[in-house]
Amino acid sequence: MTTTPRKFVVTMSDGTTKKINAHRMERDGSGTRLYDAEGEMVASYYDGEVKNCEREDLVS
Repeated sequence: MTTTPRKFVVTMSDGTTKKINAHRMERDGSGTRLYDAEGEMVASYYDGEVKNCEREDLVS
C-alpha cells in the first residue's frame, strides 16, 4: 500500500470544488470521508453535500 497522498477533487452540491490531499476516499449512504495513510480522517461531508469526489489524476 502506498503512503504517497493523492489529490482528490471534491465537487460540492453548489458546484464549487475543493482539492484535498488524502490517501483514500470512502463513500456510503451517510456521506463521503477522506483519510490519510494512518487512517485518520482529513475531511468528512454528509450525504448530499458532495456531488462528486474523484482522484485528480483520473478526472478528464
